[in-house]
Amino acid sequence: MKVLEADLTWRGGRFESGVQVEVLDDGKIGRVGPGLSKEVERLVGEALLPGFVNAHSHAFQRGLRGKAESFGSFWSWREEMYRLARSLDVERFRRLAALAFREMLAYGITTVGEFHYLGLPEAFAADSP
Repeated sequence: MKVLEADLTWRGGRFESGVQVEVLDDGKIGRVGPGLSKEVERLVGEALLPGFVNAHSHAFQRGLRGKAESFGSFWSWREEMYRLARSLDVERFRRLAALAFREMLAYGITTVGEFHYLGLPEAFAADSP
């Protein structure tokens, strides 16, 4: 366990100073408040915030990265996205999701609502207006 104290900590809808955050050995947050410990790791010039939530993710679409300029329209993007979805096996899906989730975590996203197009019926994927 360790105790952190940043210059500012988001608590109760505002930033506060003098707040300590107990980080348990499993990485979870324990207690939060002033004066928890005399052995504190100071985070000078830093602020602590709760993790962000990505409420709508399609992690497999990480496989489309770098191709957007070639789509031309929503419909061509949609066709490429469905092609990608149909091409995924378990291992490729796992690799793409791991890339996306690591990237989200690096930028402070700690909770993800994930949606998939796996097992996509061919008829659904082929239609476009």
